Amino acid sequence: MSMGESASTASNNGASAGTANRFDEVHLDIHGIDTAVFTAGPAEAAETVVFFHGAGTATGFDCLLPIAVRRRLVVAHHPGFGASGDPSLGSIGALARHQLDVLDTLGIERCSIVGHSMGGWTAATLASFSTDRIDKLVLAAPAVLDERADAVAAISEFLDLDRT
Repeated sequence: MSMGESASTASNNGASAGTANRFDEVHLDIHGIDTAVFTAGPAEAAETVVFFHGAGTATGFDCLLPIAVRRRLVVAHHPGFGASGDPSLGSIGALARHQLDVLDTLGIERCSIVGHSMGGWTAATLASFSTDRIDKLVLAAPAVLDERADAVAAISEFLDLDRT
C-alpha cells in the first residue's frame, strides 16, 4: 500500500488468492473513495493485464479469466460503478488519475491495459499521462475514439491466447 490507503479483502466464493478460475476481491480506499478491485492469476506473474470496463458494464468479467492462466489480471471498478463507492468522478482525466493511484496502491509499476468503451477512453488518457508504465495498450470500441470492429480478435491477438 502507498499514499496512506487502506485495504480490506473479501474472497470470492472461497477462492484462494491468485487463482485463474475466479476473481478475488479487495476494496481500496483511494483518496476517500471505496474502490473495488478484482484480481486473478499469479501475483508473481511476469506480466500484469489491467482491464478498464465501460460505463454500461461493471459485471460479467469471467470471460477474461483465461488471461489469468499466465498473467496477473486486475479489474478495478470505476468510482460510482459496480462494487465501488460513490462519487463517480467528473472527467475522464480524473478517472485516469484515480486508476493510476489504484496501480500505485497495488504496486503495479508496468502493465498492459485493455479498455472497453469508456474504459478505452480512460486507458488512452492514462497512457498519455504515464507512457513509461504501459507495455501494451488495447482499446476495444473506445468511447470518443474510432471503433475497431473486431475488438475480441484484437484482444486475443494482443494477449496471444493461442500460445502454449
